[in-house]
Amino acid sequence: VLPPEELFDIAIFDEASQVMPADAVPTLMRASQVVVAGDDRQLPPTSFFDTADTEEDDEEAASLVVGFESVLDVLGAMLRPRTLTWHYRSEDERLIAFSNHALYERMLITFPGTMTDSPLTHVLVSHRPGVEVDTKSSIDEIATVVDLMIEHAFNRPDESLGVIAMGMYHANRIDAALRDRLESERDAELDEYFSY
Repeated sequence: VLPPEELFDIAIFDEASQVMPADAVPTLMRASQVVVAGDDRQLPPTSFFDTADTEEDDEEAASLVVGFESVLDVLGAMLRPRTLTWHYRSEDERLIAFSNHALYERMLITFPGTMTDSPLTHVLVSHRPGVEVDTKSSIDEIATVVDLMIEHAFNRPDESLGVIAMGMYHANRIDAALRDRLESERDAELDEYFSY
């Protein structure tokens, strides 16, 4: 829409690891300077989580992340990098500890939080021998997640709840299991909590 001429003194790409080069070109053409901020340890731009409705779609979408480049990848070779090492966004240091160790070679400076109890809880879903396993979406895992969702709704009805699933196939199966459970429970408070 804008004329193909220099219109901006500076263009800033934040979260540049998520911007595809083709999407950045129109802006680059119209700016005399560019600042690119991003993290090359993050996933490249992808529509993986938007497109998959079935297991087959999940596999096809997973192949889409291979070989993708971001504007950070492309411009990183030409720009002088500066690493930011202070991490202050986690309320509890334990939330970033694994990434700091595994991805950032402990170079992040983090701050202890004020929480004394761990913000994370590990729930082990044991494998049952003889039960057919769907590696993309374990039925036992789905049942456990739905149990935890129902428990949350009963015990903390004033708090919101977010459930993160690795792909649409798994998310859809969790959603279907929750719907089945709500139908069998026939509880007005649960229905209201999960009405979306």
